[in-house]
Amino acid sequence: MLRRAVNPRSDEFMSAYVDAGRWYKAEIAIIMFGAVGGLYVFERLLFEDPAPMVNSWPSVMIGFGLANALRLASCFRWAVPTWSTALFITSVYIDVVWLMVIRAVAVNDGHDVLPIIVPVAFLASLLIVHIRYVILVPAMLAGFAMIAGIELFAVPSSGPGLFDLMTSGAIIVVPLISARFHEQQTRLTWERERRLDELSMTDALTGLANRRAFDARIAAALAEDSPVALAVLDVDDFKVLNDALGHAAGDDTLRTIGRFLTGSITDERVFAARLSGEEFAVVWSGSGRSGVIEDAERLRSGIGALELPSGRADAGVTMSAGVVWFAPPTSDEPGRSPSPTATGGDRTSFESRLGSTR
Repeated sequence: MLRRAVNPRSDEFMSAYVDAGRWYKAEIAIIMFGAVGGLYVFERLLFEDPAPMVNSWPSVMIGFGLANALRLASCFRWAVPTWSTALFITSVYIDVVWLMVIRAVAVNDGHDVLPIIVPVAFLASLLIVHIRYVILVPAMLAGFAMIAGIELFAVPSSGPGLFDLMTSGAIIVVPLISARFHEQQTRLTWERERRLDELSMTDALTGLANRRAFDARIAAALAEDSPVALAVLDVDDFKVLNDALGHAAGDDTLRTIGRFLTGSITDERVFAARLSGEEFAVVWSGSGRSGVIEDAERLRSGIGALELPSGRADAGVTMSAGVVWFAPPTSDEPGRSPSPTATGGDRTSFESRLGSTR
């Protein structure tokens, strides 16, 4: 029942970072949709002699349909961060190649030339949609390689053309470096906020969840349609222990109990908290009653076997505990909040003398 929890993923920040970029992807998708749409709608205003590909039906389907469909798909929550990034990069590549092909056809057929800055601007959209830097760099280099390859092999070489190509490369390098600093700064801010949040939800003495975290976690557990069990453990005569052995020994005792609970409870559905001075709580979500009693007994016997740092071999510590079950709402009462069951069989309490502190 007390299973080992899955360790947090090492790329937790990156997943959050990429996921936060969905809004940026949506904004860029709208802008690029408008830019491509404007190319079709206002072609006669933009060009005196536009290339035929600008308004051909296959061109519309590729540049205006497929690319934007992929971009929009990358914004939805069902797309995990990895696929969201891949879809957006693919959509940008489609537009970059499509725009460069239009540019090459226009040059070779004598039509107005689409400026190279347009596909470069589409490629630069990758810089602001929260793509991991280790993916962003090769993605940008590959995209620029496509632009340079089509420009060098499909467009007649000229001094101004080569200058425009080199200038475009320089334009990409500077924001690419800035993207690295942005990611690092975002990571520092994220880690700082996470640390502050952890501190605000952690008991400083024992390292367990504090009362604020307990209230939030148990409220979330009770909101689920599953049974919840709560055990409250209280160190008996803790004031006597403090008076006899000193507050330092009392604090050491609480720390030892906290470390034991932290190491023993590794199931993500089970958590422990320190409610007040010598009062602890353990909450099970979605566990059967027999399993809860078994776990509670395991915790009780484990605490009884601890070497509690009281400083005196003849000092003993007793702990009382009670377990109560919260039933989920019934099907005919969907709006009712869970509440403790009142029958005697639904409430179990036990007391046990723990091992002497040594």
